[in-house]
Amino acid sequence: MPGTLIFTDLDGTLLDAAHYSFAPAQPALELIRSRGIPLILCSSKIRAEMEVIRNKLDIRHPFITENGGGIFIPDGYFAGVPDSVAVDGYRMIALGTPYAEIRQQFVRLREQLGAQLAMQINELLVECKPTQAKASALFGIPLSWGNPPLLPRVARGAMQHKY
Repeated sequence: MPGTLIFTDLDGTLLDAAHYSFAPAQPALELIRSRGIPLILCSSKIRAEMEVIRNKLDIRHPFITENGGGIFIPDGYFAGVPDSVAVDGYRMIALGTPYAEIRQQFVRLREQLGAQLAMQINELLVECKPTQAKASALFGIPLSWGNPPLLPRVARGAMQHKY
């Protein structure tokens, strides 16, 4: 199938939502591999989590992390990748706002609104250490809201901010 690419989400799609198993998808994965069709993994997961899954599935194609925040293309996969930077064996195309900038805005909102906001590493990481995850989180970190009724005020404040 010349020119064919397959893009897939992970949680509850390629991976069983309850056990993170790809066993039910194994026949389809083998068919895709036998036909030489690139399988592009897309997820809200960070790079460290995606690398674990890619290794288990023996997938060496580009992948998309953090809800589209970044595209990671293995070095040498394409002859050239415009608008990318070298990151640990990949060419990365950044599409999302960098984590440091997001954090800065939420700190400002927390101070402005007196909200109890905390940015934290997701505790449900797939077989990678939180330190690896923190180093790999480039475009966002899950938020914990200490005061849910403030959420609409925080969202309004974020939308009114001139970027």
